[in-house]
Amino acid sequence: MANRFPLIFNSGAGQIQELAASDNLDLTSSNLVNAGILFTSSGSATAPSLQIGSGTTYNPGLYSPGTDQVAVATNGTRRLLIDSAGALTLDTGDATIYGVRVGRGGGAISTNTAVGASALSSNTSGANNTAIGNNALRVNTANVNTAVGDSALYSCTTGALNVAIGPFALYSNISGASNIAIGHDALYFNTATSNIAIGTNALKSTTTGGGNIGIGDQVLLSNTTGTLNTVIGGRNTAYDNTTGSNNVVLGDLALRFNTTGSNNTCIGINAGYNLTTGSNNTIIGNVLGTAGLADTVIIGAGAAERLRIDSSGRVGIGTTGPLAKLDVISSTLPQVYFSSSETDGSTKYLSIANRQRNSAAEPEGVSVIAAECSAGDNGVYIGGYLGELNAATVIKMYTANNLTTRSGTERFSINSTGTTTLTSAAATAPFVANIGASEAARIDSSGRLLVGTSNARSNVYNTTYAPQIQLEGNDNSNSALSIISCFNGTSIGGQLILGKANSGSVGVNGIVASGNPIGRLSFQGNDGSEFVEGAAIIAEVDGTPGANDMPGRLVFSTTADGGSSPNTSPPAMTIKSSQEVLIGTSTITANGGILQLKSGITFPATAVAASDPNTLDDYEEGTWTPAYTGFTTNSGTLTAVATYVKIGLTVMYQWQQTGGNISTSAGAFITGLPFLFGAAGLTYGGGAASNGGTESSIVSFYQGNADRFAQLITAMSSMTGLSWSGITRLSP
Repeated sequence: MANRFPLIFNSGAGQIQELAASDNLDLTSSNLVNAGILFTSSGSATAPSLQIGSGTTYNPGLYSPGTDQVAVATNGTRRLLIDSAGALTLDTGDATIYGVRVGRGGGAISTNTAVGASALSSNTSGANNTAIGNNALRVNTANVNTAVGDSALYSCTTGALNVAIGPFALYSNISGASNIAIGHDALYFNTATSNIAIGTNALKSTTTGGGNIGIGDQVLLSNTTGTLNTVIGGRNTAYDNTTGSNNVVLGDLALRFNTTGSNNTCIGINAGYNLTTGSNNTIIGNVLGTAGLADTVIIGAGAAERLRIDSSGRVGIGTTGPLAKLDVISSTLPQVYFSSSETDGSTKYLSIANRQRNSAAEPEGVSVIAAECSAGDNGVYIGGYLGELNAATVIKMYTANNLTTRSGTERFSINSTGTTTLTSAAATAPFVANIGASEAARIDSSGRLLVGTSNARSNVYNTTYAPQIQLEGNDNSNSALSIISCFNGTSIGGQLILGKANSGSVGVNGIVASGNPIGRLSFQGNDGSEFVEGAAIIAEVDGTPGANDMPGRLVFSTTADGGSSPNTSPPAMTIKSSQEVLIGTSTITANGGILQLKSGITFPATAVAASDPNTLDDYEEGTWTPAYTGFTTNSGTLTAVATYVKIGLTVMYQWQQTGGNISTSAGAFITGLPFLFGAAGLTYGGGAASNGGTESSIVSFYQGNADRFAQLITAMSSMTGLSWSGITRLSP
């Protein structure tokens, strides 16, 4: 039946009682003054206006404790109140809303808030706690904890001042205090104090390590006892850290594999990624580092390391293994570059110096290198220039002959007196001087000076002899040696000094002896495989030397065809200390002339006239064959002996005819000398012809352009002997 309730109001008892099955309560307007309204008294918690149940004492029910208020009571106690503003108040115990418990949790402490099944369920006296989530602060008995999330701070009993937001955040914390965990499983195993973990699994494994800050997904996930770490990054930053402490990490995957390393600062993605046990490092940039790296500062750009300060305080730029306090390596840029931005034209200085002192009484420091840059000049000065510090008394340079030697060998030094010493790096290492990219000279491992070549020749004198100074070139200028004096005075010009001392020791004096060679100029040609001496000029002691007394001779020798060395027995020429010139002989003739020859002098076949009348420009000896004109042979055979000597333009000649019997006509003449007299020639001569004791004179003269030189004056007959000699001067 519509609008009917199976209830009845018993006004005598002040109760609404259940109607009988056959009865109905009709609230329609036909039965009540105000249709649809049920009127009752206000009631109380112990006597609700509307009760449920058949008991007479403390039946649960509804009542109104005030104007426009409705309350629900059970067991004589108000449990729920809805006030005039619609506010809902639960008075005793926690409420369960849709299966979720809401209230103060265990102990019903007024300052606690518990939302969720078993949230704060074991609390007895802990105050000022907030637990939101299933099992949040489940066993807590401490104060001032905040847990939001399933099982957040589940195990906390005495730990206070903790904040856990996220499922299982600070799950295992029992007594640890002042921790903040935000994220699933953040600080899951923590029992320590003063940790901050923000991110899923952040600091999950930390147990007793305190004072850590981890922000990021799984940062410091493996940390157990490490303390005072600060890690901010993406997934897995400082993931493997277990006991490492005092690390500061910022960047995704930074310090990823560190386990026990401490006191590291890594900033940047992957910074210190490969570190495992190394400590006391600072890495800035995407630089991976190495497992056991320690006490090192690294600054990178991208994935490339740019600067490093190693455990010894050495600074490396462009190198991971600096060998000095500052070690700069670059394949393209200047190693060290200092610049001034000033444009006022004033002089700028750079000074690198050693200022270390062992006591106040010692010098202030030593200038090592200085650079000066002015408007018109740039300079670099080593050892002291600016006057700010003391100049160096010794400058040395060291090198090593391999890439692993730490202590080098002295190669170059200048001492306080200016003595300069240059030492080869090894027995086989040369000194090389380049002009541009081309080698100009070198001193090889045997101390030989080589100019124009890098390979010493050891094939002169057709042996393995190797001169100490060698100059080679492929044209006249490259293979020439000049010694020039430009002194404006009467001194001698450029000098090449060759000498000898019979001491046996370098730098020691020892008197030479007569016959000792004291210098040699050797002229050698290459035979295709080695150099063979073709000629030599040798200076020798020519007598007994003494103090300021050194008699000498020059010996000129040449090598004969088929020979391999100059002939010195005798030499081609010798100039004695007494000024005699010996040619072809080494034996001086007593009381001989200044020029002494082994044999004669040969002049050219065609004389070259000298302008100096005191110069002998031609000499010639020979025989000639007479030619007869105007002669008749009467009987027998004529035999003629004819010779000449020509000195310059003067010819002396003779002729003798024997045997046979001849007659001549007047004007008969003889020719046959190998010279043409010419128009300007003068011929003088005389001779005789005999005929059984009768003689006739013969005179020679020039006739016309012919080469006649002799003519008979008178006709002769039956001559048995003729002889004649003469002299003529040829035309110049």
